[in-house]
Amino acid sequence: MGVAVMTAPRSAVDPALFATINSSVMVTESAGGVRVQGPGEFPQSIGLRAQAGRVGYLVDRLYRKARAHALPQGKRDVLFAPEVAHLAYQLADAVRKKIAEAALQPVDQAHVERLLGISRAECNRWTKDGRLSTSGFLTVSRTPQIRIRRATYPPAFLDHLAKHPEIIEGWRKEDRASRPVS
Repeated sequence: MGVAVMTAPRSAVDPALFATINSSVMVTESAGGVRVQGPGEFPQSIGLRAQAGRVGYLVDRLYRKARAHALPQGKRDVLFAPEVAHLAYQLADAVRKKIAEAALQPVDQAHVERLLGISRAECNRWTKDGRLSTSGFLTVSRTPQIRIRRATYPPAFLDHLAKHPEIIEGWRKEDRASRPVS
């Protein structure tokens, strides 16, 4: 009885996300040098929300390393002298790259459940019947004998679901309609 009509392109990458990432890191040239600022906040995508702590740490680390060649102006704000301006552009590119890489990382099941507001049973059921597409699997070894295999999900598809909650509601209605009445 599969009615999963409203689905997103499963491998599509939102170009608007990358435009937002690019514009979130600003490079400004002046007589005093080249200033790199940002991001103040990370763009809102499921992939970045799931990886927020890790991305923040990596971006802050890049800025801390840049302070060896630049004057700090704030936490994510540095000023490079004109003679090392090329380092400013390298920093901006590295920050954008780290954010983009994190935005494309597959999202694990626990984050999917929390960020989409679905139950574990719904996530498992929809993964099993193909409505919730997977991007792969993560295997966690507890002991040599115990291995747990968890699905991972493509962030672009999850972003689409987050923007269109009516899809999830449709799936829930479909599940209720197909449930045997007792």
